[in-house]
Amino acid sequence: MAYDGELNDIVAHFEGVAVSPSAEVEEDILNEIRHNTPGHETWQGNGWIFHCGDGAQFRGDATEETIANASEESKAAFAEQNPHNSWDELMADYRPGTGLSVYHFTCRHCGVDLFLWDCD
Repeated sequence: MAYDGELNDIVAHFEGVAVSPSAEVEEDILNEIRHNTPGHETWQGNGWIFHCGDGAQFRGDATEETIANASEESKAAFAEQNPHNSWDELMADYRPGTGLSVYHFTCRHCGVDLFLWDCD
């Protein structure tokens, strides 16, 4: 590493719950995401989702189709992570590129789609 910088300021979401990542994920995985994984642009600062003990794969902005076809498991993970926000209410008017941003991740092990949201 030429510089002592970080590409991602990790706010970990482990299986749907915001946690201190070091308690749930091996340090080498955290370092890979911090130092070697390109970050994603957000309104309030990027977070990362962890699932099955590993960093989930960032897929970009969610599409309307991805939101409409989200599984019950995806919605349950979202509800655990966002106890004060209803999936149905929040996603009802979601359109990519508007004031509500939804970031799509996929677990690299079990394949569940996972989502973070942010707004301006």
